[in-house]
Amino acid sequence: MPNASRVGIRQMMGNEVLRWDARSLAVAGVAALSFVAPNLAWREGALLCLLVLLTSLRTFRPAPADFAAIGLTGLAFTSLLWTSSTALTVTTSVNLATSVVVFMSVRAVCRRRRDVVIVGSGMIAGATIAVLAAAHNASGFRLAVQATADRVGVNGVNVNFTAYSLVTAAAVMSALVVFRRNRSDYYRLAAAGAFLAVVYLGVVLTGARGAMLSLVGLVVWLVASRFLPRLVWWALIVVFVISNAAIALGWSDALLRRSATGSTRETGDLNGRLGVWPLARHVFEDNWLLGGGAGSLPSAPGNTMGINAHAVVLDVAAGLGSLGIVAFASVWILALREPMSTADTRVIRAVGAFLVVSLPVILTGFWFESIVLWSAIAFFSRVDVLALADGRSYSDEVLGVTDDR
Repeated sequence: MPNASRVGIRQMMGNEVLRWDARSLAVAGVAALSFVAPNLAWREGALLCLLVLLTSLRTFRPAPADFAAIGLTGLAFTSLLWTSSTALTVTTSVNLATSVVVFMSVRAVCRRRRDVVIVGSGMIAGATIAVLAAAHNASGFRLAVQATADRVGVNGVNVNFTAYSLVTAAAVMSALVVFRRNRSDYYRLAAAGAFLAVVYLGVVLTGARGAMLSLVGLVVWLVASRFLPRLVWWALIVVFVISNAAIALGWSDALLRRSATGSTRETGDLNGRLGVWPLARHVFEDNWLLGGGAGSLPSAPGNTMGINAHAVVLDVAAGLGSLGIVAFASVWILALREPMSTADTRVIRAVGAFLVVSLPVILTGFWFESIVLWSAIAFFSRVDVLALADGRSYSDEVLGVTDDR
């Protein structure tokens, strides 16, 4: 009987492990899909993630970061009461809500090392497929961003979205390499190098200069953080805050206007950004607490190009005001503080890699409702789990799984 009891317990534990693997694989599939078919991931994928989240409530306890994300979503929907464009606000609010569902589902399933690896691998697979799709659409091969060349991406997906997603996946790969078990695992290092080369070629095809800057920054960060992790970490935080403040307050507008290249892709105002940024600030000044309505900036009077600010701080400020800025910043701070509680410098290197690649993107891109962004924030909020030994979970006492098969 004792032996039979032990066999029964092992079977129960094995079934629990399989169920948890199924959840992780489902979320990884949605993460991969978000690179090549974001609209599908925003809809059907989010429904699958919602199912995963609901079936994980026994072990998942929402943290302050999750409540901040829920609060941001609630504010977006509430802004329907005063928005200047109901249609734009509905679209933005729904996209944000589904991205937050994916965010919470990633955090819910990433309890063991293998879960984090599975989800990260899904993002890497999605990025690889996106590059292959872009290469299939390209008319020729090139090794550098060319201002006069056609910008090529995935059919039906904005080329900037593809570029930003690719560099985010590069940060994910960097985290997996930083936390590799065997320091002399040259095969994994070679695979990471090959993937970064693939990402580089994909970014070249999209012609996104901000994403290329992200890749350069990533390489510099990985080298510098190897020797002075804490020093470069605080330097990165200072640069992150000051650069966003410069965009928000207009300190950098004159410099950026002077630096415009005048190429065939350039209109002299960063392709309309420098024209809409003052308008975004004006909308914020008129509605400093609650904003003019989530995603409504393209409909604001005076926005002749009908575009968003393409700077996350201004998009959030114009749409959701000071409360939106506080909520969005709280998601980043609270989520990424969770793994930073450990003294492991690998966490600094991994989280820093994400911040480095994200900085050019959030300064020049429409990105705050991106499902890839929210998946990545969730992934890096659990990156410390990669340091756990096999068989250990983020919360063993509630998960009850000690066999990481």
